[in-house]
Amino acid sequence: MYCTFKDQISSLNQVSTQDQLLDFYRKNCFINFFIRSENLEIELLDAIMNCHLEISDSKKFRISNSPKTNTSSRGDYQKYYNQELINLVQERDSLIIDSFNYEF
Repeated sequence: MYCTFKDQISSLNQVSTQDQLLDFYRKNCFINFFIRSENLEIELLDAIMNCHLEISDSKKFRISNSPKTNTSSRGDYQKYYNQELINLVQERDSLIIDSFNYEF
């Protein structure tokens, strides 16, 4: 999760629990904006605006109204998970899940 520079890797190597990881993330993450693919258009425009970049109304419209491409045809993702796997993902990826308010 983009929270360290090369010269800080030894600090990251000391992290061994989820609480330590969360603390490290909160103190060291240097990303200003995350753009999630499921909210690509909205979050891209938000990031552009928050960076005080100029963007024309026509480009805003194009970003907001372009058709989706390369979408998944696999259907409902929930069919791939049983409760044991849900619990494993929740445990291992809790930082991402909690940071971005994901729910199964």
